[in-house]
Formats: sequence, structure tokens, C-alpha cells
Amino acid sequence: MIREPSTIYMTAGSLICFADDITNTFREDVLCSTLYIQLAAAKQVSRYHHFEQWADIYLKAMATFGLVSSARKFTTYSAVQLPLLNIRTLLEHELSQLVPVTLRDRLVTFLAHYPRQLSNETAMAVRERFIESQALVESASGELNQVVFHVVLADVDNRIHGCVIAVSTRNAVNEAFFNQDFSAAEREGDVHFGYYSADLFEPRYAQFRDTFSRLVSDRREALEIALN
Repeated sequence: MIREPSTIYMTAGSLICFADDITNTFREDVLCSTLYIQLAAAKQVSRYHHFEQWADIYLKAMATFGLVSSARKFTTYSAVQLPLLNIRTLLEHELSQLVPVTLRDRLVTFLAHYPRQLSNETAMAVRERFIESQALVESASGELNQVVFHVVLADVDNRIHGCVIAVSTRNAVNEAFFNQDFSAAEREGDVHFGYYSADLFEPRYAQFRDTFSRLVSDRREALEIALN
């Protein structure tokens, strides 16, 4: 029996959600390019301490490699505007007019049930590789915890939607942090939300496809997990 490809992955510091009926080539393109660009951007600047600079580097790299931006949106929420932050709820609200509903609902439903839908082995691997390694949350005992949650949603027709939420909190952050509630009193500074969409421009991206695949091939086993 041939198993259908997974639709949700964790790769390095990103959660990737795929629509149905995408090609295997596009699936590999998204997984490889997301991993490569994350690793390259991380060598230049910390996304936890210089979020805006990291986002700028990430988006410029996408454009360089043929992932051409078609829309961008950046929103900052003060404590007054967002007295209670729940990352999953904010994603659902922000993406309601930006992403196809079936793709948005796949992401939101997955987050709502996380980690109950994972096998014990997968949940442990996620905890070790992405939480304890501080790939998703930078924790500092007695100080602020920095959360930068990057989500990629891959749609049909070679279109990518991406969003990132950044917040500093005094709370202890658990592994299902996207279902936690963070009150304004527990946060430091504003909550930042960024959205972008991009189309894969095949003639340009084809120049880098084999290079990306080769450069990340030995990192994927450690930094990529299929979650369903």
C-alpha cells in the first residue's frame, strides 16, 4: 500500500502546511527552499533578537531564488489592541481573507488538536528537535521568552503564503505555545504579525533547485518531520 504524502511538516523553525493536489515537485521545492533560506538567514541574524531584520533578509532571499512576492502585510498590535494573545486564534483571524479557506482550516484544525494527534515517537522528536533546541522559542530562565512562529502554506499553482508572529512573554512557554493565552500583562512590547504571498517563478527557481536539494540533503533528516 502506497502512503499518501504528508500535508503538514515541521522544518527547522517553520511549520509547513500543504494543500491537496499539489505536485511532488512543488512539495519538494517548498520543503528544500524553506529549510535552506531559514538556515542561511539564521547565519546572518537572530530572528529572536532582530525580528524585522531577519524577516527582511528572508524575503529578499526568496526573491533572489525565484519566489516572487505578490503581496505583503505587516501589522503591529499594542497591548490595548490585543489584550489577550492566542496565536492560533490570531492566525485564523488574519488569514481569513488572505488564504483559501480549506488551507487555512487545515492549519487551524491541526494546531487546535496539537499534540494529541501525533504519535508518541513524533511528539518526542518534535519536542527534542524544535522546542528543546530553541528552534521555535528562545527561552531564558527568569527573563523574557521570545516566540517567533513562522508558518508556510503551500497552495496549488505554485503559490506560497507565509506568516510570522513574534512576541516576547514572561510566561513559561509550552510545546503547544500556539494554543496558549498570553495576556498583555505577561507580554513585553507589541505583538508583530507579518504576511506575504509569493509565486514560484520556474525559470528562475530552476537554476537553484538542484543546489538546494544537495545543500540540505544531509540536514533534512534532523530538521524535517512529517506530522501527519
